[in-house]
Amino acid sequence: MAAPLRLEISGLTLSEDSIEAGREVWVEAEMLGLATKAQLSTMRQPSDASVVFDFAFEVSADAASAALRGAIESADEEDADVTFTLLSPGARKKPRELASGFINLKGILEEGRDFLSDVPLTDGSRAIGTLTGVRLVAVEALKVAAEALKLSLPDANAAPAAGEFIRGGEIEEAIAEEVHEDEDASGHRAGGDEGQGSEEEAGGAGGDEAGGAGGEEATKGSEPVETKRAVRAGDSGMRSGGSEQASSVHDIVDEMSDFIIEQGIQSVAAHGVLCVSALFSNPGANQLSSLILRASELSSLTALDLSFCLALRGYALRDALIKLPSLTSLDASACELGDVGTSNVSEAVLQPNLKLLTLRLRGNRITAKGARALARGLARTTSLLTLDVSDNELGDAGLAFLATGHGDGLAVPSIPAEQAAKDIPAGLASNSSLTALLSSNNRFGSEALQQLAKGLLSQNHISTLDLGVNPFGSSAQGTSGEAKERSPVSILAFGDALGRTPLRSLRMQYVHAGANLGSCVGRALGGSAPGALRQLNLQGSPLSIAGMRALVTGLSTASVELLNLEGSLRDATAALKELCSWLAQAGGSLRRLNLAHNKIAAADARAIAEALATNTSLQDLDLGANPIEPDGVQSFCAAATANASLRKLGLSYVHTDAA
Repeated sequence: MAAPLRLEISGLTLSEDSIEAGREVWVEAEMLGLATKAQLSTMRQPSDASVVFDFAFEVSADAASAALRGAIESADEEDADVTFTLLSPGARKKPRELASGFINLKGILEEGRDFLSDVPLTDGSRAIGTLTGVRLVAVEALKVAAEALKLSLPDANAAPAAGEFIRGGEIEEAIAEEVHEDEDASGHRAGGDEGQGSEEEAGGAGGDEAGGAGGEEATKGSEPVETKRAVRAGDSGMRSGGSEQASSVHDIVDEMSDFIIEQGIQSVAAHGVLCVSALFSNPGANQLSSLILRASELSSLTALDLSFCLALRGYALRDALIKLPSLTSLDASACELGDVGTSNVSEAVLQPNLKLLTLRLRGNRITAKGARALARGLARTTSLLTLDVSDNELGDAGLAFLATGHGDGLAVPSIPAEQAAKDIPAGLASNSSLTALLSSNNRFGSEALQQLAKGLLSQNHISTLDLGVNPFGSSAQGTSGEAKERSPVSILAFGDALGRTPLRSLRMQYVHAGANLGSCVGRALGGSAPGALRQLNLQGSPLSIAGMRALVTGLSTASVELLNLEGSLRDATAALKELCSWLAQAGGSLRRLNLAHNKIAAADARAIAEALATNTSLQDLDLGANPIEPDGVQSFCAAATANASLRKLGLSYVHTDAA
């Protein structure tokens, strides 16, 4: 069975002139008519420079199959678009459209990989904002749909059909294949009676052999190869055929590359957004150089997406970015920048006189040394709102650098201890603008939590913090048993610190902090700034009974609206007893609750249904992939009917057979 079609939206960044104080904004997606507007709408959030949505929607591949086949088969490219519309309340409470963006499913199929990047939003004339952390898992379902249509999937080595547009990164291969085919068809033409082939054409004496009356086969290169297929290139006039002699392979590649760059520049002029991967597949250094040089000539460029451009490693990135003073969003994810490239980026765009709002550096093999460079950049910038360094190798020392600008005695092989000790204060502790720090999957242990707490308390502006997929239960570097014994204290103290910050969204998914995770989060919820935390994601992070009890105690004094406990309950029956006692409170603030993948059985399901009888706030409840038997499903259906607030009840992939 193919993987389900899944859409995730982490959040939104808005340009400064698009923020409307006192108004709410939300995003409505349209995905081939597979769901209602309510199902594909994010939560409404106050209009701000950085907005958190944490939205997710999923539909099975079977249910989406017919729609996907129609999208693939359609001649209209727009029929394969997944569109996003940014909305705010208008006159008479009717939604007012502010901006829109899209992802094309055919493009995902051609690329052969799921979409994971940002989506620019424009109003047709200017950039309004950017949807951040957008993930569309669709390639497997698309391949199944294509197979059903008996379509051959794109072959990177195959030449395009006549008139087909060739992406920049594929041009050279396609033309080289064409040249090879033409040479085979010509049979390396013999000279015959006309004696074709000169010394220059045939390579010295070979020309005499080609011109003989015996009609012997000419050597390779005796006649220029004629390109039989015209490459569609707008008004560029790059066509061959008839008796016209074709340009060399490299000339054609250069001309097509210039044409594609020109199309990108026109897009920048119109929308202020440049996504390189939409023009080239892994462009070379020369293509990147030409494209960014041209784009730097336009003051309208505000959003630049360089993700998956591997040639950035050898490219003078710093010099190029310095020429883009109007940039507000930069995505250089998965470019293998390393520490040197990261330092160049930091030096170029994290400056006090620049306007950068969002910087994404996911998956770049950044270590503590690169984090140190970013920490210095955080001390310089006065505009940056979102920093995404997820999926790197920062470790405890890297987290300490980001927090306070120094490693606090943690060993960093690439930085001498005496040098690190002289570092000036930097990082969060010296920054006043950052509101979102995304740093999941970075091998963080418990040793740097104290430094992170210091940085958060000093900065006191972070509203979104992502620390998911990190082994906080022990030292990530596998240090002494003493460090492991200290970890509970560090984690609990970290929770106390979080409780004194204006944090609105905390993501600690797939975190292994032992029995203390629930207590840590409970302290964060019940701290001296109660009511601040609105969104809590603990997906896949094991919660003990004691931890669940501490979490519920914190929830009782908080105003959490979104709670994700998917796959988190070690003992579902005991944990749900604690949770349902809180859920039954009629005046709770909770609007979305995810309890999928928790081995919830029929008896547990009935307990949740009873809690729903008195709850008046919950709007979305997901219980998918649980062994709920038929009577448990019936209990939920009855509760959903009686509950006035519940709008969506997720029961996908539930096991309705008796265990």
